[in-house]
Amino acid sequence: MRRSFVSNIIAGDRSKREISALWLAARESGKITPETMESLVDSLAALLNESQALNFKRWPILNSKVHQNPVARGSYQAEVDAVKNYIVERIDWMDEKVIVEAPDPPVVDPPDPPDPPVVVPTEGTIIINHLTLTVKDYDNETYLYLYDLSGRSITTKKLQPEETYSVRLFPGMYIVQLHDLTTNTVESRKVLLY
Repeated sequence: MRRSFVSNIIAGDRSKREISALWLAARESGKITPETMESLVDSLAALLNESQALNFKRWPILNSKVHQNPVARGSYQAEVDAVKNYIVERIDWMDEKVIVEAPDPPVVDPPDPPDPPVVVPTEGTIIINHLTLTVKDYDNETYLYLYDLSGRSITTKKLQPEETYSVRLFPGMYIVQLHDLTTNTVESRKVLLY
C-alpha cells in the first residue's frame, strides 16, 4: 500500500520531534489553549449573530437534522457550544497524539573534511510574521516550493539572488522546500502559521 504524503512526512523521528516542537511552542505561547480557542469562537459567533438570526428566520432548521449536520441542537448558542466543546476535546487529543517522545538522533562522529575546500552557500532567511511567510537573502538562484500537509502545491517561485518574496497564508502547517540551483542542494523546513 502506498503511503500518503502526510504519512511520509510524519513517519520519521525527526519529523515527529519537529511537529511536536511546533505544537508545544504554540501551546506554551498561550496562543492555542482551550480558553483562547473558546474566546475566538465566541468572538466569531458574536460577529455572525445578526446574520445567523436572519438565516434561521429564513430557513428555520435549528430543530431539524439536515445534510452534514446530523444533530439538531435547537439553538444557535447550542451550536456554538458544540463547536467550542469539539475544539477543547481536539486540543486534548492533539496533546496526546502530537507530543511524543521521539528518540534523539544517533551521535555520529563528524566526517573528515574533504581535501578541496567545500563552499557552503550562505543560508537565507525564512520569516513568519502573523500569517505572512517571507523568504529572503539567498545567495543563489533558488526555487521555492510551498506545500500544505496534504501535499498540495501552494506556490512555486523562482527567486533571484537576494530577492525577497512574501506570501500570505491561512493558519496551518506548511512544508517549505528551497532548491539552490547553483549548488543543487535542497533544504526543507516545516513551518507553523497561526
